Amino acid sequence: MDQPLRRLGAFNPLAAASLVAIYAAALAYGANSAAASALLAVLLLLLLAAAAFFTPSQLLARIIAANLVSLIGLAALCAYALIGAVAAFPHAPSLAQELGAHTQALSPYRVFEGLAAFSGAVSAFGLGALANPTREARDWSGRWLSVFALCYAGAGLWLFFSQGADERLDVGISSANAAAMLFGVLAIFASALVARGARGRLSEAAARLPSALSWARFAFSAPLSLAALIAAISCLLLTASRGGLAATLVGVVVFVAAIFGLSARNRRARLIAAAGPALACVALAGLLFLRGGEAVMDRFALTNQDLNIRHDIAQAHIAFVAAHPWLGDGFNNFFELNTLAATPANWEATRVVGAVHNIYIQTLEEDGVVGLALFVVILAPFLLRSAVRVATGASGAEWSAAVLGASALIFLHGLVDFGLQVPAIAALYAFLLGAFASPLAQTNRR
Repeated sequence: MDQPLRRLGAFNPLAAASLVAIYAAALAYGANSAAASALLAVLLLLLLAAAAFFTPSQLLARIIAANLVSLIGLAALCAYALIGAVAAFPHAPSLAQELGAHTQALSPYRVFEGLAAFSGAVSAFGLGALANPTREARDWSGRWLSVFALCYAGAGLWLFFSQGADERLDVGISSANAAAMLFGVLAIFASALVARGARGRLSEAAARLPSALSWARFAFSAPLSLAALIAAISCLLLTASRGGLAATLVGVVVFVAAIFGLSARNRRARLIAAAGPALACVALAGLLFLRGGEAVMDRFALTNQDLNIRHDIAQAHIAFVAAHPWLGDGFNNFFELNTLAATPANWEATRVVGAVHNIYIQTLEEDGVVGLALFVVILAPFLLRSAVRVATGASGAEWSAAVLGASALIFLHGLVDFGLQVPAIAALYAFLLGAFASPLAQTNRR
């Protein structure tokens, strides 16, 4: 019995189950409704509880200790949001009213709804950390991500070409721009596994290639990830998302620069690992532009018009930031704020919008500088740790390069869109941080 269980464990079923849940949420409109986001959160929480139950206590303690700063920031953020919500009730305890005198939320119910959705991302992070205590487990998570990318891209391409109802591919995640962010992230992580193969970290068979074919090591070492990379780039172009394309380009540049800086056996191997996947993407993008290029160019022609709309939305909400810059008006209280912000002058821009289309302005108006600082406390350790791994050429640094590239993509795209606020995308990003940016609880080679 032990042998089959060990074999099953080698394929990292926990990572697979977590990604299946997130994949289902992505197909279900990104889990954007309150009910869907709560269902995703409950499902991920149940998976996390089961994983924690079967995790040895010593290993669990090491994982918690390794992420202690982020967990403290997370607890502080949740407490901060809850104090504002409880203080808003007329019969709240006097202590809560005193603590929350300056942080009362406009709608406490929205705070609870937002925290319920946020718990899904928190659970996804925990699953990522528990599922990947070793480098072999991380490589398997990368393979499952490639399966995710292939399945999601396949669903998107089938819907796009068979139904033909929309000019832009969105795969039902709420918008084509959010889909572009997701495909960009999946493409970068598929590239990381390809780069690991090119550097001889995955397959010994690939290392025995004839010297004349050594330039193609990346294709032979991780064929599934290469296929996922091609599929993700194909779908990214069909989203015709200007912000998604530009942000993905920056993310890929960050990733390639990080990979090129890693140590390798020789300069040629380093160049192949960094430039091989990138050149393949460029060639593929050129070919696919013949099919999706017209839609992309049409979208770029509307850039000024759409920027004016986003400017009107931002201006309407910056007023709330100026009014309560430090403490904000309540976690997840955007819809109440947007109703108050509407005027005859900005009605067309604000009447049906679901977000500010700028995660920084929305975070400041909802949570203030204090809340934004707590988000920085939560995320900074992972990004700093990834940067250090890349700078020192530590083993497994390809995943750290992918974390940096994907984070650059997400936070740059967040200037003009709301992809990170989609529960399915937030859960995926949290899982990636837990899986690839938290410290390894067990050490092993490569």
